[in-house]
Amino acid sequence: YIPGLSIAPPSVQTFFMPIQSNLNATTLTTGVLSVEWNPNSPEGARLTIRVGQDIIWESVPKEAFLCTTQGHSNVKETRGFFTIRDSRLPFTEEQTLEEIQLIEDAIVLTGTLNGRTSVPWKVSLKVLDPEQILFTATLENPAKEPRLLLRYSCQPDERFFGFGEQFTHLDLKGRRLDILSQEPGIGRGIQPLTWLMNRFGAGGDDTRSNAPVPHYITSACRSLCLENHELSRFDLRAEEQVEIELWSDTLVARLFHGDPPESLIQSYTRFCGRMPPLPAWLQNGAIIGMQGGTAAVRKRLRRLEDVGAPISAFWLQDWIGVRKTSAGSQLWWNWELDPRQYPQWTSLCSDLADRNIQIL
Repeated sequence: YIPGLSIAPPSVQTFFMPIQSNLNATTLTTGVLSVEWNPNSPEGARLTIRVGQDIIWESVPKEAFLCTTQGHSNVKETRGFFTIRDSRLPFTEEQTLEEIQLIEDAIVLTGTLNGRTSVPWKVSLKVLDPEQILFTATLENPAKEPRLLLRYSCQPDERFFGFGEQFTHLDLKGRRLDILSQEPGIGRGIQPLTWLMNRFGAGGDDTRSNAPVPHYITSACRSLCLENHELSRFDLRAEEQVEIELWSDTLVARLFHGDPPESLIQSYTRFCGRMPPLPAWLQNGAIIGMQGGTAAVRKRLRRLEDVGAPISAFWLQDWIGVRKTSAGSQLWWNWELDPRQYPQWTSLCSDLADRNIQIL
């Protein structure tokens, strides 16, 4: 049951899933990418991915880096908040690594995930450019409603930043996040406010966001993003490992290489797109965020003009109208002008435009 912080979060997974392989130490290289399998490292067998001499990804010693299970969920949505009642079978107990091959311009690893059933798996690693490596993990003949779990190493003091628009924490290490767009919540873990608001389904928690992104940059200048649109969960609660649970049979990720962090952001935005420059009018003055209707806007405008305050825009999110609910005053979100809330809307827009003031 995942309602945020209204109940104690589940404990960090501590189970041990071994990786088995008869392969000798192997290193394959294509372009700037090299993949190393070392069954005899001092810590235990592990897989390492490098760009040049820099490690950009490394498995947890001795442990499987891929697991799978079959899951089922019941999802309820209320006012933009999601409650997920989730059930799943145990994850596979063992991963075998059987082959590492160079196929055309990709390094391909194959093996089997063993548990209640045996599921073949494949991982493909391909150079997209000197700063981006495409990492694709695929299950062959998966069960119904499959899930993939990717596990890998991190440093105990490594800090994790990103994950889209986050309102509460800058460093997300030590937390678990659902990458699911929803209302952020009222309270977001502050008690007793969150408990009270969750009675109306509106409490949320300290990692919910209406603009989450499966992408991070760490203090060790490592970065990863998922291309998947299915639900993903990033578990950063363990000191020395990261787990990504994905509700799919195929995981598509990009591993970014660079230093300083700015170069990682540049690599990521080459993939996801870059925001255009902001318009010049944003620098003309303050953006006034307010609600209340036409008369309230005109009154606020007169007061600001009386003191000579420069204004670039009014942000009026209640132009669509307001309704009373059990959770308080909320907007309609129907994207239609409410003439009762904003009578004489056209003349208001015209008067503001004459002053070079935008309406948002």
